[in-house]
Amino acid sequence: MTAKHPTFIVSNGEGSSYLFRTIIPRDIRQYLNNSKEIRVSLLTGLKSEAKQLAQLLKYQVDRMFDNIRSGNNSTTCVFSIKQELREYLCQIKASDKNGERVKNLLPFSEPYPTNNIKFPMEQKLVADYVNKLKYGDIIKFCQSHDIDFIKGEDFPRDRIRKARQNLIKMIGEDIGFHELAIEFARDILNKYMSELDFDGFKKFFDKNRIDYDQVVDLLANPDGISVDDVIEFLETEIDIIKVARRIGVRRLFIDSSSVYENDQNGNEEEPLEKVWNGLKSNGNRSTDQKVSIDKESTREKPGNIKLLSAIIEEFVNESVTAGVWNPKSEIEKRASLATLIEIIGDISIDELSYEVGREYKNTLMKLPANRNKIKQYRDLSIPQMLELKPEPMSTQTVNNQISTVIALMNWARKQGYIKENYFEGLKLRSTKQAQDERKPFSDDDLKRIFDPEMYKEATDGNEARYWIPLIGLYTGARLNEICQLHVKDIKQEDGLWCMHITAKGGDDKNFKRLKNKASERLIPLHDKLIELGFIKYMAKQKKIGAVRLFPELTYSRNSGWGRLPGRWFNDSFLRKKLKITDPAKSFHSFRHTVADRLKQLGVAEAFISELLGHSSGDSMTFGRYGKRYQPKILKKEAVEKIKFNLDFY
Repeated sequence: MTAKHPTFIVSNGEGSSYLFRTIIPRDIRQYLNNSKEIRVSLLTGLKSEAKQLAQLLKYQVDRMFDNIRSGNNSTTCVFSIKQELREYLCQIKASDKNGERVKNLLPFSEPYPTNNIKFPMEQKLVADYVNKLKYGDIIKFCQSHDIDFIKGEDFPRDRIRKARQNLIKMIGEDIGFHELAIEFARDILNKYMSELDFDGFKKFFDKNRIDYDQVVDLLANPDGISVDDVIEFLETEIDIIKVARRIGVRRLFIDSSSVYENDQNGNEEEPLEKVWNGLKSNGNRSTDQKVSIDKESTREKPGNIKLLSAIIEEFVNESVTAGVWNPKSEIEKRASLATLIEIIGDISIDELSYEVGREYKNTLMKLPANRNKIKQYRDLSIPQMLELKPEPMSTQTVNNQISTVIALMNWARKQGYIKENYFEGLKLRSTKQAQDERKPFSDDDLKRIFDPEMYKEATDGNEARYWIPLIGLYTGARLNEICQLHVKDIKQEDGLWCMHITAKGGDDKNFKRLKNKASERLIPLHDKLIELGFIKYMAKQKKIGAVRLFPELTYSRNSGWGRLPGRWFNDSFLRKKLKITDPAKSFHSFRHTVADRLKQLGVAEAFISELLGHSSGDSMTFGRYGKRYQPKILKKEAVEKIKFNLDFY
């Protein structure tokens, strides 16, 4: 048996006609009353004929979807689409005289091209399960589900990925994804919810955006919340498969060494059956199931064992409340931790191990960067994504994500949830030196950037574009530090004009934030900035009553006030206009330029750190007890030594 392509058919029961079934893409559901799928009878009980007819309907319905996207279709309800498909199907049957209708009518070579198909959620859940099976488990799965196969041909022992891929296609052909996914979903939720107390159920409903009005009867049950009742509710009112996939199929695998285990009578018991038979009632937990206690569950566990997602939520909430992360960092950290759960599943904290840590790292380093932003990968599961062999994310990005996980586990260890951090030491060795990751601008770069005619043309009529790069050049300040400046942050101290980098003074309309505590500082302004008219510009903004120094800028939750200036400078000006295409050079290179110039001049590290807002390191004398340098000293020892051979006129 060879690998199968998607057939888009489902059985409607023995002796009945097959149904054509397709998922409605998420981006057009809003135009179709938020319906999720379309089913139409194919008016035939012959599987071979149903497959051919379904291919025709699939092509036809995809054209309808494309028309809806482009606004060229008046069909805005599922009933109308079904009616059109039925009429089209009747037309095909009426024109059938010699059995060649499909071959003559298909506008493509069979089978239906699948490269643009967005796989339905049930197929993704089944794929998640299959992609954790070992070779022997694949054979046993086929035998237990009466799937015909040729062992060496369909499941090559030395190509486990190919074997799994073929099994997924066979399931779609011989069993159907929907029924199997529903079975998986029920078992996952049984296992997951058997561990929840009353508060756990409330958090579960919150996490899945389920209104309490919908589940008030379930929560009010005097005998405790019934897992079976919750599952029935999810199956009838919510997308149970989507909810189960968020939790992950890992819960179906009781023993990672083998998916199938033997029961007391020596019969092989699938993990689905073992999970189903291994659920217990406890307090507000299910009153419907019982559990058999195995060796794993009887070992001593430290306190109340929690799910990984619960630990993450505690860690995130504490970090946000303590102000450890700014909004951008919070988004990045949450994304990294969501990837962790997506890879290893929402397992209980005591299931963590060095093996799990290695699995996480080995999978993470194969994933593409920005996978949720790239259309090609957005709707794929991780196993499906890896089948495409994407270009992996950079070592730095991998290490950033691992660092977040390490921080989470260190926190969990301090809280007493775990005894050991199994993710420590997983970071990849980078071939780049720290100073090579971002480069300073060369003298030639700076002359091109600040060429009088070129710079005036590029910034004409836009004060922010004119001043922000100049401030970066003569202060080494970060882009967002400059862009969020308030007019009152430019002030005189000890007779010197200074720029106060601070998070103070922000409000709901004029947000301010800093990278860390060391970032707050007072920078004496370079004489060149004053010579070019920066104080006059500030006075003009003050006169018109502006709060922010650059009021034309807009705020982005991810990037702060620096989003648009950064895009303009890095993409439009640096890359496109000046053809400075080295990816290691960007606006941040001004910061490296200042640091490098001062370092080469022998300026003491303490002065450079204070100018740039770096931590004073391990020095207790300077870091804890030492006061900031007076502006006149910092200007003399650092700012005045920032010199460039540039002509601005």
